[in-house]
Amino acid sequence: MHFLTVPLPEEIEREEKLGNFKRAKSLIYKRLQSNLPSPLKERLEYELERIERLIKNYPYSEKKAIKRLFKTIKNFTNREYRALLEEGLLDYITVEGKRKFESRFIENLIFARPEYRKRVKPNKKREKARQILYKRIKELLDGSRPKTYTVTAEIEVTLQTEKIKGKKVRCWLP
Repeated sequence: MHFLTVPLPEEIEREEKLGNFKRAKSLIYKRLQSNLPSPLKERLEYELERIERLIKNYPYSEKKAIKRLFKTIKNFTNREYRALLEEGLLDYITVEGKRKFESRFIENLIFARPEYRKRVKPNKKREKARQILYKRIKELLDGSRPKTYTVTAEIEVTLQTEKIKGKKVRCWLP
């Protein structure tokens, strides 16, 4: 990953910092059309992938994020929301002029501010799963033998060629 030492062109970096990812991607595609040194080309290709992953990791609009906070935390208020934003305790980025919140922003808040843990509304499914897990751990600690399983899985992937025409397709396998 030696190409990460290559700095991004200034205008691309600026657009990313401003949250103008469409513009940044457009600038990258434009640059990739020209003859570039190999490390810069690799860096720009990597940057396209990084932007896509970044956007996927921040799926919640501000409206959905607020809704999740009210649904998850007892007696949550708009005043608290504004205070948490000001303190930088809610993980978000600006994407195309709008706040987008990280997929685990509530869990991160609860970790950073333990007082919110006490206010989390009970989740029956999660509690049942936790009880089953703790019961099994206790059994193992008391000398029970670990269970073994054989799992067979099959995955089939069909490429939609019209969506990827002219693009690189990458696949990571375990």
